[in-house]
Amino acid sequence: MTFIVVFVHLQMIITMMVVDNIVIGVEEKNGVAVRPVKGISENMLDKIQKEMIGYNNMISLPYFSKVIPTKVDGKWILVVVTRTGQQRPYKSPEYVTGKNDKKYSYYIHYLTSSVKANPEQERELINMSDQTPFDCRANHKATFDDISPVLMEDHLRKTGSKLAKQVRERGVEEILEDMQLLVGPPELRYIQNVAIMMFSEHPDRFFHILMCR
Repeated sequence: MTFIVVFVHLQMIITMMVVDNIVIGVEEKNGVAVRPVKGISENMLDKIQKEMIGYNNMISLPYFSKVIPTKVDGKWILVVVTRTGQQRPYKSPEYVTGKNDKKYSYYIHYLTSSVKANPEQERELINMSDQTPFDCRANHKATFDDISPVLMEDHLRKTGSKLAKQVRERGVEEILEDMQLLVGPPELRYIQNVAIMMFSEHPDRFFHILMCR
């Protein structure tokens, strides 16, 4: 049952303009994570990740999120890092475990629940699919040399991120990947506009006008 909930929530996130994480192995009470976490046994980590590949393939069109095993309170958990899909909106089967022909539907986030979209909401999702925010679009001119590790490290340090100490060791490409600021397949990665705005010493080379609201 846990995987079905994760699966539907994943489809909803990648369809809408949302960047979110799904955490497996942590109970919640009244919307707040219960600490210490319940965790997942270490021998289940690989099994769960393999099962998630099958579930991801059920999404129409297939979408593959990044899954990060990590330890919290001395226990293993899985963090499913998701972002808005480039081919949204996506559909998922209404009955994930059904063996017969599956009926696919759109799901949206309503209040605190993931619910099936009604016809009006479906039309809104389809219209919204052509409105990828400028910040999230790929910049086809910028390279990783245009990203300042100094500006990146300074930002991460100010926000209290553990990644701040890893910038010089791992390099800007890996850190941008962890921050979900890259677009495209592994063999052809592009930097999102927002990363250029934040971490380039000369953003004017890529944008004639910048406006913050």
